[in-house]
Amino acid sequence: MKRKAFKFSQKNLNSVWVPLGIVMIFLMAASTWNLKKAAGVRQEIQDRRILCGEICDNMEEAAGYLSEEARNYVITGNQDYLNRYWDEINTGTRREEGIIKLEELGVSDERIRLLKSAKNYSDLLIYLETRAMRLAADGFEASELSLPSEVNGYVLNIAEKSMSPKEKHTASVELLFSGEYLSEKEVIGQYTRQFLRLVEDELDKELKRADQRVSSALTFQWVLQAAAVLLFLLMVLSYYYLIIQPALSYHRCLVKEDKGQLEPAGVQEIYILGNSINHALKARDDFLASVSHEIRTPLNSVIGYETLLEQTKLDYLQKEYVSCMKHASNQLLEMASHILDYARLESTRLKLSDEEWFPESFLRYLMYSFRHLAAEKNLELKLHIEGNMPFVLLGDEGKIRQIAGNLLSNAVKFTEKGGIKMTLMWEGNPDSAGMGILRLVVEDTGPGIKPEDLERIFEPFEQTGAAETGQHGGTGLGLPICRSLAELMGGTI
Repeated sequence: MKRKAFKFSQKNLNSVWVPLGIVMIFLMAASTWNLKKAAGVRQEIQDRRILCGEICDNMEEAAGYLSEEARNYVITGNQDYLNRYWDEINTGTRREEGIIKLEELGVSDERIRLLKSAKNYSDLLIYLETRAMRLAADGFEASELSLPSEVNGYVLNIAEKSMSPKEKHTASVELLFSGEYLSEKEVIGQYTRQFLRLVEDELDKELKRADQRVSSALTFQWVLQAAAVLLFLLMVLSYYYLIIQPALSYHRCLVKEDKGQLEPAGVQEIYILGNSINHALKARDDFLASVSHEIRTPLNSVIGYETLLEQTKLDYLQKEYVSCMKHASNQLLEMASHILDYARLESTRLKLSDEEWFPESFLRYLMYSFRHLAAEKNLELKLHIEGNMPFVLLGDEGKIRQIAGNLLSNAVKFTEKGGIKMTLMWEGNPDSAGMGILRLVVEDTGPGIKPEDLERIFEPFEQTGAAETGQHGGTGLGLPICRSLAELMGGTI
């Protein structure tokens, strides 16, 4: 007598898929950490580049500020310009702070010497500006008591002392507006620009290496996402075809009493076979529920990091990589959720709740959830109520919402142009006040379903049309879940 036999046990499959799943989760976590680190390094280099530019600008602005105040004083004689000039000299730290920050950043001494040279030239200009301010103060015959100690203590040479007040004022103006003074100021800019050019060249090379690292990390992350989806699908298919489907085949033979395929030797064999089938079905449900639940936790973390990464500065190619990663993650999360819901339904762990809910709020929630998906494909989405719908209904809104969500999701997925319409109708029972039938109708302008496939698509893991080619993805569990939920509530689909 020829009998079917299991060639693979669940224990053997577990010993293969569980370690692979653990390794994949570890690799995804490590890849996410590496991507975050690479993005952080790139941002740090960019911040250093901006900081170096700000330091050079501050040094040139400080030198320019001192020259402007000194010039204003020698022209107008206004004591406020003189006081602001020496306040900046004595209390301003923009020039010194810039050099200190560069040393803390680890900029080479060779580069820092360029900025120190610029500061030294700025200090030489202070000496020249002090001389001009001393001449201007004598030219304006300002009181020595009102002058800062640095100006008051400056000693003019014999020729300058012998000048008249007007000649001293003229000489002070010539000092600060002469070509020699302007050329000395230009030297400061030359040193800062040379420093900035050399530093930017080095940082550009570092930034290029950082971009390559980020790009490599993004590519590796995308490959891992694709591998995770493929691994999960292979795992589900292997359990289905090697464990679940043979068990269901035995079960159908027992139920239909098909002796042509199964010829038991006696009652004891049937009893043992039935127990083995029950154990296999329970193991399937428990495994699907456990794996689907556990895989969603790290996957939610991955999606969170992808969202954070999407908010950073990325070029076009990197944004495309992140978009592919998010698409793969969301697809995998949807598959895991469907399998978890299906496992719960199969093990009868879902219970109905009895609560009040509002049809208008129900439709508004669905509109908010699906209008952006429809808008992305330029589809028209209409949700409305027909008939005398009660203001409040009593029942399990969550289960009805899940059915409507699956149907609308399928409609959006398979409709390429046109629109989608969902209608909510109420048919009251005249024999029983307050009781009635809630009808939910979803219509779309998609390709439709062949009549011979209408029953098959409600079987687990079965798909039809473009879905079978992988064009739209999915697990083939959405409609079976909808049917199970509808029947759980005493309805049909």
